[in-house]
Parts: sequence; C-alpha cells; structure tokens
Amino acid sequence: MASAQPPEVVSMREIVTACPLNCWDTCTVLVTVRAGRPLRVRGHPDHPVTRGFVCRKMKYQVERALSPDRLLHPMVRAAAGWRRLSWGEALDRIAERMQRVINRWGTLAVAHYWDYGSMGHLHNLVRRFFNALGAITQPRGSLCWAQGLEAQRLDFGANRAHEPHDHVNSRLLILWGRNPAATNIHLLPYLKEARQRGAEIVLIDPRPSETRRWADWWIAPRPGTDGALALAMAREIIDRDLMDAEYVTDHVRGFEEYHQVLRGYTVRWAAEVTGVSELDIRDLAYRYATTRPASLILGYGLQRYANSGSAVRAIDALGALTGQLGIPGGGVNYADLTVGESLDDLAGRPPAGGHRLLDKPQFARQMSRLDPPVKVLFVTRANPLGQLPATRQVWESFRGLEMMVVLELEMTDTARMADFVLPVTTFLEQRDLYYNSWHRWLTYGEAAMAPRGECRPDWWVFLKLADRLGLDLGLAGTPHEWIQRALRPLAIGAEPGTFLRMPGAESVPWREARFATPSGRFELASEEAVQAGTTAVPTYHPPASWRDEGLQVLSPVHRNSLHSQFFHRAAPDGLRVLMAAADAAQRGIQPGDWVRLEGRHGALRVRVEVSEELPRGVLVVHSGGHVHDGQCVNLVTSDVLPDLGIGACYYDVRCQIVKEARPS
Repeated sequence: MASAQPPEVVSMREIVTACPLNCWDTCTVLVTVRAGRPLRVRGHPDHPVTRGFVCRKMKYQVERALSPDRLLHPMVRAAAGWRRLSWGEALDRIAERMQRVINRWGTLAVAHYWDYGSMGHLHNLVRRFFNALGAITQPRGSLCWAQGLEAQRLDFGANRAHEPHDHVNSRLLILWGRNPAATNIHLLPYLKEARQRGAEIVLIDPRPSETRRWADWWIAPRPGTDGALALAMAREIIDRDLMDAEYVTDHVRGFEEYHQVLRGYTVRWAAEVTGVSELDIRDLAYRYATTRPASLILGYGLQRYANSGSAVRAIDALGALTGQLGIPGGGVNYADLTVGESLDDLAGRPPAGGHRLLDKPQFARQMSRLDPPVKVLFVTRANPLGQLPATRQVWESFRGLEMMVVLELEMTDTARMADFVLPVTTFLEQRDLYYNSWHRWLTYGEAAMAPRGECRPDWWVFLKLADRLGLDLGLAGTPHEWIQRALRPLAIGAEPGTFLRMPGAESVPWREARFATPSGRFELASEEAVQAGTTAVPTYHPPASWRDEGLQVLSPVHRNSLHSQFFHRAAPDGLRVLMAAADAAQRGIQPGDWVRLEGRHGALRVRVEVSEELPRGVLVVHSGGHVHDGQCVNLVTSDVLPDLGIGACYYDVRCQIVKEARPS
C-alpha cells in the first residue's frame, strides 16, 4: 500500500492574483501557500503578457505581508507615544471628532488624500464614502503622468496605445524617457523579438539608464529639452520633404499654424539647447521619417518638467507628420486607459457641485490657504509626506490639522504624523480586480492568507465609519458581487483566480484615422490647449529650474523599489547621489564623500557615487527614502506646476552641491 503524503505536501496550494504596485506591468502571479501562509510568489506562466516572470519588488511582497513591522491594530497618538485601540473605540472617536468639525465648518473641512500606492478596483469604494458624505476637499491630477495624458488627450482626443505584442511589428522603436529595464520589464521580451526581426532600438534619456544595454543608439539631451529636440526633428522632416503630405492633408488639423511656428526651431538652435549634435538630430529625424513602421514609446521621465505637456505634444506631432499613426508597429505610445474607463468605478456619484479640488503637487501649499480650512485629513494608499514635492511645505501644512487619520501597512513618514493609524490588508489578504494602462488583461485575484492581526480592507473601514455617521452608501453585497458589478459594462463576468482580456479592445488604435478630438482629426492646433492657458500648437520654453544655478537633479524610480515602498531593500545604506566624474573632479569630490545638495526648496545630505557615463551637469538621486531620516529626495524637489495637466515636476530642480567633512 502506498504511504501517505507528508502533511506539508498535502496542504500546499497555489492561488492566482496580481501585483498591486502602480507600474506598467501588473504581473499576474501564482502564490504558493502552505497551511494558510504564503511562502513565495512566481509569475503565472500562462499569462500572455507577463509570461511567468516578475521583478524583485513583487518578490518582496510576501516578505512585507509577513513582516514584524506590519501595523496589526488600530493605534492612537498618546502623550507617551502610540496606544492600541479596539476597532470600535477607534472608529467611534474618529466619527465623533469628524462630526464635531463638520458641525462647525461643514464637510469642506474634511479632506481625503489618496493615490495608487496599492492598486485594485475595490479601493474605489473608499471614494464612495466621501461622495456620500458631501463636498469635501481632495486632490486632482497625478504625481506620475498627468502631463502626457492631457497632451495626448488634446492631440488624439483620448488616451490609447498599441498593445505590447504589436511592438514586434516595428522596424524602429524609440524609447523616449522610458526605462523598461527598471520600470516595465515585460516590454523587454517584445523589444528583443523586434530586434531579432531586424528592428533598431533608440533610447532617448539624459542619463545612461539600465535600458541602455538594450539600445542600438543612446541619445542624451539635456534634461527638460525633449520638446526642443522633437520640434527640430519636425522642422527637418518637413524641410527634407519627408512628411506624409497625404496623411496630413486628410487627417491632421492645424498644420499651417504649426508649420509657421516651426520656422523658429532650427536644427542648429536645437543642438545648442539640447546638447545633441546637429548631425544626430538630422539622422534621428531621417531614420524616423523613412522607417516604416516606427514606434515612439514614451515614459514618465520626460513628464517631470514644467514644459513637459508641450514636449509630449511635440513628440505626438512627429507621428502625425509621418503617417505613423493607426498602423501595426507604429503609434506614439504612452498610456492606454481603455480598461479603466470601461468599468463601473464603484465610487458612486459626486455631490452636487462637486468637491473642492486642489492640485496634487501643491496639495499641501494650497490646503494651507483655504476658507473654510481643512481640519480633518484622511490618507489612503499614499505617503504624501514622502511622496509630494517640497517636503517642508507638506510638513508645515499637515502639522496644523486637528485630526489626521492614516490607513497603512506600516509606519510611514505620513503615518508618524497621524493622530490615528488604522491597519489595512495587503493584496495577499483580500480579493480584488487588477488591471493597468499598458495592456488590456484583467486579473481577479484571490486571497492567499487570512488578514493578520486586526487588519481590514480600507473599504471595510469606511463602511463601518459610514454606519456611525448615518450615511447610506447604497452598497449591499460582497466583494465578489462588487467585482461583477464593476465588469458589467463590459458584459462579462469573472471568477476568483482567473485572468481575461477585455473584449473588443483593438490592438492598434486609430486604424481608421478617426480621432476622438472635437474635429475628428489629429489636432496639431488645439483650441482646448489655448483655453488651458498654453499655446494652440506645441512650442518650447526652457525648464523652470533653469532660472537657478547648480546641477539638474533627476530622481528616477529605483528598479527594486517604488518610491518609499521597499526602499530599504533597494538602498539599505541610504540614498546616494550619482554625479559625472568631470563634475566631481572639478569640485574635489571623491566617491564615498558626503555632500549637501542645496536648492530653492530645501537641502539633502547624501553620499557620492561617480559615473564616467553620466553627462556633465546632471545629478541622479533615486526617489524614495524616509523623511524622518533626512533621506528623501523630495526635501529638494519643487512643487511647480506644468504647462499642461496637473502633475509633479520632480526633475525641474537645480541644486548646488557642497562637500562636507562628515554627515550632520
């Protein structure tokens, strides 16, 4: 007779879910669970896009879920530190103080700051609570990508992109401000296949990013001069009669106005502005215009400047001028909002008249000037003290609140400032629906473990708070029923532990050249752009920081962390500043030296690493770190607003660099 299997083998199973981090890929994964405890995670081998492999950040998720540093119980600030509360006592006290503020100041005195620190469609139920409460104060815009979204909405009428598998049809792929080797690793196999088919890959980035080794040609314009490069390329394409005149005549609005503006943007001028040689600008323009199909793939990097909306519009124009739109292997690809815009968002209707909206990059600055003032702040899925630019302004604004409530996994910089910290579940402890803005697959994720301690989903917290405030959210049912409701506009359903492609989604947008703009054409000249306060056609103006002295500070995401998430794994010894060898030598700075970055908005102490490849005039400090340790790049970043969209201009900052004998 066969022997029985060991108990640990019998109890092993794998569940299907997806990574909740806000990156392009949203990996669908298999989590190995034994006796109700997740052991490890691996990429789902059958997923057609993420293809069975994951980045290190995904592998850190199990470690964080089981970490001894997890917040497991509701906590209140007390004279001697933090004191544990029951859920009932915590919610009663929050509701009482909240009602007292509303009675005196109205609901506008309540603010909700949220972001996408954890993805998952059911998080939208939190917004349902605030919509039911009444007109509150909340942010608008995005810290990540708003400039490009608004620019492409003006040009195309909607945010659409080619699906990843279509890139293998390209003969030329230009990665403009995108670093997939660190932030979009599942794009890399498509790049590899395209290259095997004979495609050339060009990387445009002011720093030698991890993607450089994948590129045939690296072009390094000065930070914030992408628009100048694109405008000069357009001038060269037109002057050399390389434009697709038939496509422009039939499908583009505003060419004459745009052409007139281009007369001021010569290749010689662009070479002086960008630092890219005239020969390289002409060569790039020629290759792009004469290679068909060619794909432009844009990233967050070129969004980080005050002039970035116009820069993206200038790049979009290249696709229209050459007729590279609506064809397999072509397009100007940034973000695709098809899936998210097609679901029931579950947030309910906003109150009549809407909420009081503050620009997200200046949320703290604008909040401090309001009437009626903000007295109560809820923070969900975000760490604004560490994430918002101009940290000192954020700290000053938040410390004047009567009550701050933070829902978190661990004690972040923002949580340390709170009056109440409420423990929430990780994605491994709950069901949810996951999707992204790069491909059109959705995953209905299962729970891999029971909630630890007294952790609860954020929507549970606000359902209970609604009961105490007498609010009717109009939301009966279960998470499974809510997910089916979200999918209803797509006329599909899903079961836990499955993934499916959005039905009817096109892999190649704009095939019929029918754009979603007011004119139905691609709009080189946009009346909406004028109404938004910028020029009708793309133009160039220097980065805002060029008024300051010093070196340009770039703060890209580290490949092993996402802002403050997992930063201790990415940089266990703290932040570093990377500087060009020539800049270091000029200042007598050696690798390992401590330096002080001093800028308009603050200062930061870090140790130095030196690069022979980094262009002069550029400093690189990864985003993330911890404000309470004085180790966060946002201590020196600027909260200036961009020309289009409402986004953060993290890279639009210059700092002096001063050598120190030792850290303070």
